Amino acid sequence: MRDSNNNSRREEFIQKFNLDPSKKCSSYSKGNRQKIALVAAFATDAELYILNEPSSGLDPLMEKVFQECVMEFKKQGKTVLLSSHILSEVEKLCDKVGIILPG
Repeated sequence: MRDSNNNSRREEFIQKFNLDPSKKCSSYSKGNRQKIALVAAFATDAELYILNEPSSGLDPLMEKVFQECVMEFKKQGKTVLLSSHILSEVEKLCDKVGIILPG
């Protein structure tokens, strides 16, 4: 039952991110490779998602889809740890912010 649930979640996110899974990975653009990573992460039913620069390479439409997914996870009570240098994205998605300074 769990495998079929993961498969249906994966299909849901493949549709949301408008991803063509029949293509060879080597033919994907940076944005499409980023969508693959997001689909792989979001297809799991986890309590905590750790994402490093998740919208890097996404076009504006896919950035919006990504943000909607994160907001939906928040509504479900899930935690998303997001590392990003895009402050507008952080401001829009995050409830708490931490800043790491080098040195």
